[in-house]
This record gives sequence, C-alpha cells and structure tokens, in this order.
Amino acid sequence: MENQTMTNTAFVSMEKPTIYYTTANMEKSSSQDMTCIDTFYQVMSLPKGYTSVDGVKELFEDILQFGVLGEVKITEKKNYNRRLQTETLTHSAIIEVKEHKNNQAICELYNAASTSKPGTVMLFTETPFCWENGETMTHLSIRIIEKVETHGAPVDKLELQEGEWASLYIPYIHESLMLENRNGRIESFYPKQLCEFIERDMNLGKVSRVDFVDRNDTNETLSGKSAYIHFKYWHKNHNVEYLRNKLNENGTFRQRGYYDGVKLRPFYSRDANGDKSTGYLLFKVNHKPIPEVSIELNVHQLAAANEYLENELKQRDERIAELEKQIEELTKNKES
Repeated sequence: MENQTMTNTAFVSMEKPTIYYTTANMEKSSSQDMTCIDTFYQVMSLPKGYTSVDGVKELFEDILQFGVLGEVKITEKKNYNRRLQTETLTHSAIIEVKEHKNNQAICELYNAASTSKPGTVMLFTETPFCWENGETMTHLSIRIIEKVETHGAPVDKLELQEGEWASLYIPYIHESLMLENRNGRIESFYPKQLCEFIERDMNLGKVSRVDFVDRNDTNETLSGKSAYIHFKYWHKNHNVEYLRNKLNENGTFRQRGYYDGVKLRPFYSRDANGDKSTGYLLFKVNHKPIPEVSIELNVHQLAAANEYLENELKQRDERIAELEKQIEELTKNKES
C-alpha cells in the first residue's frame, strides 16, 4: 500500500468521548465482528519509548491489542511549551489497522471515533505512559482519518450531485483578525493565509482560487476583505460533512478556529478600543460563483470583474438585510 500523508484537521466541536481501555474489556470478546475492518487512525502524540515503527507496533499490537498493523507513518514535530518556556519534541503517528482484534475495547474505541464529532477519542489506559520530557501522559488522543491525496496518492473526494453548491463566501475578514498558531503565539491572520487555512487546517479540500473584494465599512475604523472560495474538489470527511450540514440548515457557520491535534487554536479580534475578544470567520454558501476563465485578463477586464463582484456583494447584503427584517417582523407577530 502506498504511503498516506495526512494533514492536521480543524474540528468544529471540542466534545471528545472518553474510552477506558482496561485489561478486562481487552479480554472480553465483542459481539460486533471487527476482524474484517481496515482502518487508518491518527495518534496525536506518541508516548516516550514508542516513537519508532517497532515501538508503535509493540504499543498497538501487543499492549493495546488493536490488531494487525499495516502501514505506520511517524511525524516528528516541535512545539513551544509556554509553561516550560522551551521547545519540546513530540511524535504523532498514522497507523493502519488491517485486521482488528475482536475485543470489546477496540470495538468501543472504533464506534466512538466513527460516530462522534470531531471524532477524536480520549483513550485512558491502565498502562502508565510518559511524554518525551518524562511527565505523565494522562491519555492518548486518537481519531479515525480519511485518505487524503498527496503527491499522486488517492484521495477520498466528495461527489457532489448536480445542483449542489460547491463554493463558499466569507462576507468580511476584518483587518484586526488574529489566529493562535501551533506554537501558541497569537498572530495577525491575513487574507493570503485563507487558502492554506481552508486546505490544511480545516481540511475541506483543494482550493482552485479565492476571489477577494475590498470592504471598507464606514462604521468601522479598520477595513477588511470579503472572499469567494472556489474548490477544485471537496474532501469526504467529518469536517466537510459537518460544515455543509450546518450551512444547509442555518445558512451561516462561524468558524472559531481549528483543532491541531493538541488543542483548539482560536481566532481573536480587536474592537475600536483595541480590546481583544474572540473572533471567527463567517461562512456562507456562494450560490452564484464566477466561473473559471482560462485566458488572461487586462486591467480593464479586471476592473469590470471587480465592479461586478462589488455589485453582487451589495445586492447580497441588501437581500440579507431584507430577509432579517422579515424574520424580525414574523417573530414579533408570532409573539403578539
């Protein structure tokens, strides 16, 4: 099997189920047949002493009895520990369980990771584990992952039906928007980072292009941009399913950050007084995407395209304001 390279995934929920992995439920047979299930798992951080391929196989085949492992891919990463004020080395792993053990423990883990959102399970074990620095590791964070395309490897793409929307719209990316990075530092979030955020941090799919339109709100001291996000394809995973369902149900979704496998990395913003508060990106469906063109445009054509986008944005905002007013009137009539 070809190597699979996975990206960190942004999760829209922080509720994580807890599984207690005991000797008793590892010895107890499961009524659900797990032996024929081939699954990829991501282990967010490996404990000390199990950071090699042989160590991973010992941990998950012998100690935790997941089953027979196939492919194992280990990633080394450096994180800044704010408490220790130093960089710490950690290892994450992607493991393929080609044939699961038929026991109650792995059955509970698999079902929890398959059905929960975001899918990350906190696995507590009887076996004591430590971080690389020797401190106690209270649990393992594990989730089921999708196969993602990298360097020609196959990708699990979402097949959209005719008429289904395929483009996103962000009305306003404020100039003061900030995002906590993987080292715990809060830095400005620039529009040019949006494509990487969509592809890597949210793991939504492959972006073909992003169209930006300047937004200068007279009620704001700072300016910003709106964005129209076009996709080459969408991934088929939990994040995409959740986001699309929320947009179909509510019309909008607030993305407040992303989960990097360790913690939620939130957005922040500053108001007119410079006070910091929580921030977000507001996603909406782009129902009228501008099609891709294969020819280069001159400056006059680009100006015309920009004017078109601004007019579209103005009409959309007016329509939204009209609908919000209608909803408010209906609510008042219902209450009276």
